[in-house]
Amino acid sequence: MGDFQKRGHALIDELKEHVLTTLSRDPRGSSNGTGLGTIEIERLGGLGVQLDRASERKQEHWITWTILQRLVADGLVMAVNSDKTRYRRCHSE
Repeated sequence: MGDFQKRGHALIDELKEHVLTTLSRDPRGSSNGTGLGTIEIERLGGLGVQLDRASERKQEHWITWTILQRLVADGLVMAVNSDKTRYRRCHSE
């Protein structure tokens, strides 16, 4: 793997850690909390990407959603399904 690819993987790891920290800083994101929605996590963590034109597919939220899906797959975050999906840490920080 080249340096450019290594940097990309490092950026993803940094984003994962940033999202975990964001969840830890809000009681709703704790392992016994009610969970936070993707857009709430995005706003709290300063991860919003402003697009010049709105997208019906909400593409401006894909970075946060993708990182959350990776954290769920890694067993670090749990998806809590109610009226809409929310996320919280799996275990105590």
